[in-house]
Amino acid sequence: MISNYYTLFHIVKDLQYQITSSTITDVFTQFEGEFVITLKSGEEERFLIVSCEPSRNFLLFTERFSRARRNSMTLFEKLKDARIYQIFIHPADREITLQMAGNYRLIIHLYGHKANAFVVDEHNVIVDAFLKPREVVGS
Repeated sequence: MISNYYTLFHIVKDLQYQITSSTITDVFTQFEGEFVITLKSGEEERFLIVSCEPSRNFLLFTERFSRARRNSMTLFEKLKDARIYQIFIHPADREITLQMAGNYRLIIHLYGHKANAFVVDEHNVIVDAFLKPREVVGS
């Protein structure tokens, strides 16, 4: 679990060079508490794996990942084909934001047992969530 802000800060700093200007081609889940963002930059495809499991919050950036043919579900439809404008970390918390070139942001909270990810519109309204969407959408 990433519990140290400064470790996460350096991971995000590295990701700025890796994923800025990439396009999100898919977001899906095939394991409980974990989702995968498929990113395309030119002809290169890479994957950002995010875990919101209470005991193991993490971000993993990899060049190889295979989506299961069954038991996987597409998430965050509003982010499909969105270009990542920038990625940054909150200055005092374990909150990572992927700012899209359009109207949406993906905000990832790595808060241990309260970890979650939210798609937020330009009015700061949550339009989708990874965990417990019925409880938070619209707030």
